[in-house]
Amino acid sequence: MASQMPRAILYSRWHTHVFIFLGCDIKRELELLKNALHQKLNVAQSPTIYDPGEFQQFCVTVGAPTLFNALLSAVTSERQSERRITVNKKRIVSVIYTLCFCLSQQCNNLQVDHGLYLHSSRINQEGIDTQHQMGNTCTRRTVNNVLDSLANNHNRQLEDFITTAMENEWLLVLIIDDYTNIHTFRRPTGNNPSQANNMCTIVIKAFRNINAVEIHKTSINYTFLKD
Repeated sequence: MASQMPRAILYSRWHTHVFIFLGCDIKRELELLKNALHQKLNVAQSPTIYDPGEFQQFCVTVGAPTLFNALLSAVTSERQSERRITVNKKRIVSVIYTLCFCLSQQCNNLQVDHGLYLHSSRINQEGIDTQHQMGNTCTRRTVNNVLDSLANNHNRQLEDFITTAMENEWLLVLIIDDYTNIHTFRRPTGNNPSQANNMCTIVIKAFRNINAVEIHKTSINYTFLKD
């Protein structure tokens, strides 16, 4: 009779409903994973884990060894290609983050990242509220608070980054894109100059495994000053 039992059953234990799928106690493993994610991502301020392999290994180490594969097997069939299965693994990471978010609003790391992405894509406040109801993003107030925090801390973080790079003698590479638009609908006159729009974007990257190149004053070629 055991072979006729469904692969997924709902039963009551200690007056608590626990969903068992393929031997996975989803309720218990989600609770353990939720607590571990909070400690790692919020308390320890570690980067959010999005790589499926790394995320699955993290689930195993915190006491949720069957959660990832149980959900993956539920949405995967033998007819699917390797590419489709790879996409499903990425989706399972998102699903598990969303389930943890349903358990605790503090586990909102994916939701914050997605909310910032939607904001940069010019979605309106009502759209963010709708996505929040679906569990895909945090509230619009949280998104606005994160944006304010990023803006206020940007200068300090950049200064700390440059200081750390100089102390460790990392090689820094800057890519500067200077844009100027001098085209207007009217020509300048003696009293009214034309309006020129300009902006400058600087991308900086630190190569921690390459030492900065030391430049001595005696090695600088000043011949261009004579021309």
